[in-house]
Parts: sequence; structure tokens; C-alpha cells
Amino acid sequence: MFDIAVMKTFHQYITHAEPQRTHEEWATFFGFSRSHFTEILNGSARPGKRLIERINVATGGEVPPAAWFQPLEATEAQGAST
Repeated sequence: MFDIAVMKTFHQYITHAEPQRTHEEWATFFGFSRSHFTEILNGSARPGKRLIERINVATGGEVPPAAWFQPLEATEAQGAST
């Protein structure tokens, strides 16, 4: 189980991590390409199941699988506005 107060989005984790790293360094850290890292960071791509788990492990659980999915309430609110 994870502590919701510690949970971060991928972008929050990268932005606030120490030491700061380049996109190339982050990509190497997580084990995927720099271009895919950038796509995930800016929201134009979502990682697959295995990569989500790899990110979870690499961040010590600070970016758990649940961080990649919107809460049901947010999804319902979006559906009501369309």
C-alpha cells in the first residue's frame, strides 16, 4: 500500500528530484529512450504496464501505478462537460 500524501505524478517527481538531471540522464535512469521520456513527461504518451512498474520501483514508490490514472470523480466530471 502507498501513502497518498507521498504519491506524486511523474512530472512532479522529475521537477522536484535532487539532483536535477537532463532528459538523457533521466531516460537512462528509467531504462528507456530520451524521446520516449520526453513524450511521457509532456503527456503526449503514456507508458505501458511494464514501464509504469519500472518507474514505480525506480522512484521508490513515489510515482505508483495509481498516479497514471485519473480518479473516477475527475473522469465523470469530464464526461458530463462534453
